[in-house]
Amino acid sequence: MKRLKYIQLIYSLLKIVYLSHSFRARIHFFDKDLFFLTIKA
Repeated sequence: MKRLKYIQLIYSLLKIVYLSHSFRARIHFFDKDLFFLTIKA
């Protein structure tokens, strides 16, 4: 069980990193207001 939780933690961290990278790549196409709304949501 411990190992499974550890793997899930690593996976979620990698997913967050990947999503933030792809999000940062698209920031230039977004309005600043839309950007802040997306962060809050």
